[in-house]
Amino acid sequence: MKDCKIVKTEVANLYKDCCYSSEVISQALIWENLEILEFKNNWYRIKQWDNYISWIHNSYLVDSEIYINNNLHEDDLWYRIFDRLVIINSLENNNEKYLSFGSVIPVIDKENDLWVHTLMPNGSKYKIRKKKLLPCTEKAKIKDLVKYALNNFGAPYVWGGKSGYGYDCSGFIQSLYRFSNIVLPRDCKEQIKDSNLKKIDNDFQIGDLIYFHHNNEVIHVGMLINNKHFIHSSGDIKINSIFESDDNYDNMLFNKIYGVYRYIE
Repeated sequence: MKDCKIVKTEVANLYKDCCYSSEVISQALIWENLEILEFKNNWYRIKQWDNYISWIHNSYLVDSEIYINNNLHEDDLWYRIFDRLVIINSLENNNEKYLSFGSVIPVIDKENDLWVHTLMPNGSKYKIRKKKLLPCTEKAKIKDLVKYALNNFGAPYVWGGKSGYGYDCSGFIQSLYRFSNIVLPRDCKEQIKDSNLKKIDNDFQIGDLIYFHHNNEVIHVGMLINNKHFIHSSGDIKINSIFESDDNYDNMLFNKIYGVYRYIE
């Protein structure tokens, strides 16, 4: 059986090496299950659900017994948050937490038609509005990804970011596509190699991915929200156009287009 730990904080930074002075290369969200590969000086080398490998300090983690002891193995207990940041309220005191877009949390009880109860990895219980959640067993349609993307409009660019507090370009796209149960590689230079991505030369559709390059190396990615506008993380989550006549056309970006790709299973 694989040795695993659970992320106990709302967002946890993941590092290239086993020290805080190292580069932040990605993030993990609350309840994320991390496979332990190595332990060194209070740091774990871990593998995420997308096979991405990095380092995390043990202060962000708890043992997986919380998952086992609360019988959280059923898929229909788990839900995804699709707003940028969502407040949850403690059932025991006045504490509040902000959970990020893309967080996967268990629903353990129903309070009424508006509120449900969730469990935190430390054992505390909170309530959250039911309408903020999408069942993990429900595969979002590509058109719904546009709505979820726009929920994050204006979120700042953060190198290695993969949460409502800030995204890098590939972290944003990877997080969006996971709502459709599509696992894209973490970095855009690896995404472009995915065998399910097929280049599209015309008749662009919502959800198609637009990649950009520098000296033929893919360095940036966005998602089309119609046949001419794309949303991406560049300074912040913004919308630009591939049509020169539009106000939000960016000529520098246009000249760096590598291609438009569609995920075809």
